Amino acid sequence: TAIVDSLGGLRRYLSKANEPDSAAADSLTGYIEVRGTLGGTLDKLTLTDSVRASNFFMNGISADSIVGSMSITDLLHARRGTIGALAGAVVLGGVEFDSVGGRVDIEDSTHARFRLGARNRDVIAASASGGVSSAGGERVAVVDSLAATIGESQWRLASRATIALDTAGGIRVDSL
Repeated sequence: TAIVDSLGGLRRYLSKANEPDSAAADSLTGYIEVRGTLGGTLDKLTLTDSVRASNFFMNGISADSIVGSMSITDLLHARRGTIGALAGAVVLGGVEFDSVGGRVDIEDSTHARFRLGARNRDVIAASASGGVSSAGGERVAVVDSLAATIGESQWRLASRATIALDTAGGIRVDSL
């Protein structure tokens, strides 16, 4: 268990050496509590944890509350598990959301599925889902669905889109 009742106290460990104190003055605040368990054997190690945060602020992003959990089995070999989080009263990029959440289902060491969503008093709603994989140094994300509603306007991804990043830093986008 780790409890940090004032994230601002960590600021000095996270700031860059050449960053003046005034630039970091309001860059990190809030409360966070992490509770976790690591158990099993080296052949079958399991990690479970939960995160709870409140009054979180970091570089212009804020949330009144954050609740998350993680459960991963066979941590050192064929990882499998779930990571999820939900944040309430979020300000992201100057836009206020009632809630922002996401879930990642880890299928194995190189494949995962994701679902993300955000809602703002029924004026703004956004969601995305898909999968990610990595093989031979290439990382590939397949976005199965992407939708946004702002007031009366609705946008949706017409078909699946693939975004690939290679080891040389190249990006390939197919049908976005």
